[in-house]
Amino acid sequence: MKHLANLYVAELQPNRDPLTLKVVVTVFAGMIALVALLALGGGYYVASQQALAAELSSRNAAVQRQVKQVQEELQQALHDRQLINEIESLQQSIAQRRRLMHQMQRLTQAGQASFAEVLTDLARVDSDQVWLTRILLANYEMTLQGQTTVAHALPHWLANFSHYSTLRNRHFGVFELRDEDTGSLHFVVGSTAHSTLLEEHAADEVGVAPIQVLPQVVPNAGEVRP
Repeated sequence: MKHLANLYVAELQPNRDPLTLKVVVTVFAGMIALVALLALGGGYYVASQQALAAELSSRNAAVQRQVKQVQEELQQALHDRQLINEIESLQQSIAQRRRLMHQMQRLTQAGQASFAEVLTDLARVDSDQVWLTRILLANYEMTLQGQTTVAHALPHWLANFSHYSTLRNRHFGVFELRDEDTGSLHFVVGSTAHSTLLEEHAADEVGVAPIQVLPQVVPNAGEVRP
């Protein structure tokens, strides 16, 4: 009967070195490849950044040239006498139109308001001995035609105008008082600017063909015939 004895025990076996030449070469080649990739990536990034910087620099230079050109054109325009005269003329024209528009609006609003206010204040100056037959308002001037039963009532009635803002401080350049055998005195007080209109109205009353003058001759005018 035979028996086998293993004399090549683990303690007697040689140790193998894992860091062989092949492994070292493989690791070194991998490191070289990684460094090469990093170098290529870094070079591409640097190149792209340089290209971007060059493009931005070019754009900045173009913008600077445009700014300089605009500044030069502006300086030339500031010293262009013809252009300056045209601008000043345009500004004056705009200012005149604005003033004219403002004045027209003010006159229109004031004329409409004053007509209503004058009628209201005239109604407040009440007198049993004086009554109006015609009220003429034009260009802030006023002319009144009417009748009175006694002559001395008219000055007293006119004196009461001082109590009302729309009637006080008015200068009446036309004053007429006549007796037409009707039992009352006819009077006219008002502005000399209305003398032509009053003459036409008088001619109308004696049989001459009527003339409608207020809307055409006197802007912003109003006439009331009770």
